[in-house]
Amino acid sequence: MDLGSSRAIDWTSEGLPSGTMPEKVHFGKGAQPIQVGLARSDHAPSRAVLRALFEDRKRRLPIFVIVAVTHGDSVSLFGPDPDSETIVLKLPTAKAVLNSILDQENEISAYQRAIFLWRSKQTTDMVGFTNNGLFASHFIRTSINRHPKWKLAQDRSAELQNLRDKELIAGLGFEVSASPSSTLLLSAKGQENRVIAILLDQSENFDAKSARLQASPVEWSLGIAAQQGAPWVIAIKDSQLRL
Repeated sequence: MDLGSSRAIDWTSEGLPSGTMPEKVHFGKGAQPIQVGLARSDHAPSRAVLRALFEDRKRRLPIFVIVAVTHGDSVSLFGPDPDSETIVLKLPTAKAVLNSILDQENEISAYQRAIFLWRSKQTTDMVGFTNNGLFASHFIRTSINRHPKWKLAQDRSAELQNLRDKELIAGLGFEVSASPSSTLLLSAKGQENRVIAILLDQSENFDAKSARLQASPVEWSLGIAAQQGAPWVIAIKDSQLRL
């Protein structure tokens, strides 16, 4: 599995469980960047094996570590919290998730991103997707993959996976026009203006007060949406999208 980190080293170690082959360690950003250790196995690793790999890399160092073991077309993820559940994802999804974590501006943001992703998998069974009442959670967990357009939506999402900011907005099918007060006014083709979008920079969080806006980005854009008569707001930060 190739990741888009700025720095990587070979992972060599002795005394690890047989059948498990460490490969690379990728580094995120920050003073003490998060580390993602990649390994390969011919079968799904046990939790004990994952913990042994985790401890081999972390030791007593004050760093965050994630271990990713590829087996077949799946990847088992362990860490950065050693007490959290093991997450098993298909290879393309695991790659996107790990790149999203490595791309965070520092180790704290990377840790928080990882915890958010793990929790979303536990609550909706879809890594990276959280639902706060907008959809029926039971349907998402049990039935969404049986929807006749689900495969088409998956294929379409793969095309959008590496898009960011305005490119992501265009990829979703919106036309963009300028809007006052640090937001964008979006419209679907052939329809009236319906959506307000706001693009966050790396220092901003969705619900925390922004120095640029003197309010949280979500609160600010909801106010603009009310002024413009737009029923929807999209907030985007790198690979994260909030509706």
